[in-house]
Amino acid sequence: MAVGDAIEPLERAAHEITVSEITRLYARDRNDLDALRRAAEVEALPESWREFFRREVEKLQA
Repeated sequence: MAVGDAIEPLERAAHEITVSEITRLYARDRNDLDALRRAAEVEALPESWREFFRREVEKLQA
């Protein structure tokens, strides 16, 4: 790679969630059930974060 080279994604994850969405859900917006479910499925996140999102989903479904 060199300065000015294009950056091209190799693949897209099925969950289609952005880093900014993950941050939003973790920091303040815990009422977005759809996004919380998608975040809980992101394999790249630490298990502790995934579990956090699963618990938030359970709270909303209770």
